[in-house]
Amino acid sequence: MHGTFLRVAEIVLYTLLNSIPYHLCVLYVFRGKLRFGAGTAAAILTVPTLLEMALNLTVVFAVKDNSSLVNITWSLAYIAAYCLIIREPIGKISFVMLVMLNINNFNIVASKCLESFFFPTLAMERFHLSNSLTMVVVELLLVLPHFVTLHRRYVPAMKRTGNIFLWRYLWLVPAIFYFLWHYHIHFNAGSSLEVATDLHAVLFLFVINCGSYLIYYIVLRLVNESADNANLRSNNHQLELQTLQFENLQDRINETRKANHDLRHHITMMQSYLEKEDYPGLRQYFSTLKAQTPGGNLHYCQHYTLNMLLAYFSQLSKENGIACSIKANIPAQLPIPDNDLAVLIGNLVENALEACIAQTKGEKKLLICGQTQGNKLLFTIDNTFDRPVRKDLSGVFLSSKHVGHGIGIESAKAIVLRYNGQLRIEQNDGMFCVSLLIDL
Repeated sequence: MHGTFLRVAEIVLYTLLNSIPYHLCVLYVFRGKLRFGAGTAAAILTVPTLLEMALNLTVVFAVKDNSSLVNITWSLAYIAAYCLIIREPIGKISFVMLVMLNINNFNIVASKCLESFFFPTLAMERFHLSNSLTMVVVELLLVLPHFVTLHRRYVPAMKRTGNIFLWRYLWLVPAIFYFLWHYHIHFNAGSSLEVATDLHAVLFLFVINCGSYLIYYIVLRLVNESADNANLRSNNHQLELQTLQFENLQDRINETRKANHDLRHHITMMQSYLEKEDYPGLRQYFSTLKAQTPGGNLHYCQHYTLNMLLAYFSQLSKENGIACSIKANIPAQLPIPDNDLAVLIGNLVENALEACIAQTKGEKKLLICGQTQGNKLLFTIDNTFDRPVRKDLSGVFLSSKHVGHGIGIESAKAIVLRYNGQLRIEQNDGMFCVSLLIDL
């Protein structure tokens, strides 16, 4: 009885050492994105941890080696728990979790190999106290340095909110390495213990681990560069808006100068009509003068950024022969940052405008309507088009300008989701219709 209790205690200690450091790493990456408080999150994570303990007990006391199934089972349990705890797309969570599981797999193998050098007899059995000691050493050597990488690379990449569609596929990279690990350890000629205590096998796995690290690094660089490009496009939008505003201001100044110069001539003409009591002629002169008076700067709504944006696209539509109708009733202040509004509306209207420009037949139309109702912001952007709209198998729109996915719509989706909104895209009778609703 005493021996069984001691064995269970060793398994509990091993499980805690095998799980707690990785829990802390994952929670650190997604700090600030938890759905629950620290106590509730810890309680939820206790469930898969207890499951791992129970499964480890079956590995020790079962007649048949079932470590392969056990490893997959508790891995899936941890991923499910984190998807419940963390308020992020499942692709992001799976990517980080699978990376940490791969590191965990190597630490398990490396600690077992180290145990075989110092405790060769005990190393041929699982979860002994000697294994826990060597695991602490390995984690100090590998997990702590990896924590620095998490801080410098993973945290910034996970904070990026755009390009959600990338994470639908990027998690497959660590998933492939996970199954390579799993196959090499559990489906070799020998048992998993024999593989873990073979120095050559461990060195081979170390090389694979280094290669996977390099690929993870490249993936994170691509994510950050993609987000930086999106920010650059947003800044370019704002620069274009400022340029348009400056040009409109210059036009108004020139028009005012011309009006002041011509004013005395108009006064002379009107005075002449009055002296002759030629009231029909004066009325006609007024009508002609009114028709020639410039309308001034385009004004669509009170919101400064959105008004500039709509004026900018109105000007582009005019230059490209597109019939553009804009109706907007947006207040001067919205609880959404101007840069998010510029990227959201700018991407959607730019896509609609480009579809109209590429149209080869029929009348080109662009219809934009925006308003606030209560605490909701609503926008509809409809445009004519005559090119086929392409999607991939998962329903993500493909770009008409380059190979791959269309970044504009996915970037807009990310912003809408960030504000608990909805984005709907439809095609009706030659019109591409986008409608969005954002909770203010």
